[in-house]
Amino acid sequence: RSIERIGKVFDHISKTYRLGFRCLLYSFWDGTSIYPLDFSLHAEKGSNKKRPFGLTKKQLKRRYCKERVSGSAGSRRISELNQDKITTALQMIKRAARHGFIPQYILTDSWFASDKFISTIRRIRKGAIHFLGMVRQDKRFYVYEGERYTAKQLRQALKYQVRRCRKIRSRYIEVLVEYKSVGVVRLFFSRYSGRKQWQLILTTDLNLRYIKAIETYNIRWGIEVLFKEVKQHLNFG
Repeated sequence: RSIERIGKVFDHISKTYRLGFRCLLYSFWDGTSIYPLDFSLHAEKGSNKKRPFGLTKKQLKRRYCKERVSGSAGSRRISELNQDKITTALQMIKRAARHGFIPQYILTDSWFASDKFISTIRRIRKGAIHFLGMVRQDKRFYVYEGERYTAKQLRQALKYQVRRCRKIRSRYIEVLVEYKSVGVVRLFFSRYSGRKQWQLILTTDLNLRYIKAIETYNIRWGIEVLFKEVKQHLNFG
């Protein structure tokens, strides 16, 4: 508890709060291997005003504290610590693009699939980068043929357009819709063999077809393998 800026973060594996930081990682896949390019550490202040960062006032005072020179590497890390992950992720993508790492697609899980994140990506390098990611089927609206639908309402309205894909062993729906400031996007609803729940993937590449979209999105699994390896060999959290 004496570590600088330490706090409690939610562990999705043990379903408990543990001392530590969250790590945000940006990686690049070149067709063969996946390379980590950039990272940031993040703290979670939480909603309990009496115990910010999950610590008592006494524990907060015991944390290590240090004056840092403005503009130094340490001060930049500290400024990232309480910055939201979407802002930090966009900074990483722009920084990597300046150094020549310009991907065809940005692949993310549902955490990053917001209209701000997607529309900002499309402005990088004059639209050279497309978004392809999982999306929550929540209360956000999509416009289809002049009508507004949530994802669940849209899937229900298009239930007679369900197709079957033998290669991936799934049933799917694909449709063009308008999404907030992003404009026209393509949605893919998928339900895999033996599963009851539908998954939703969104892409800004209007020419992308279903099988190619699924195969491309599955590349993202490489970052989970990377996490496993650094946990095993580098004692990563």
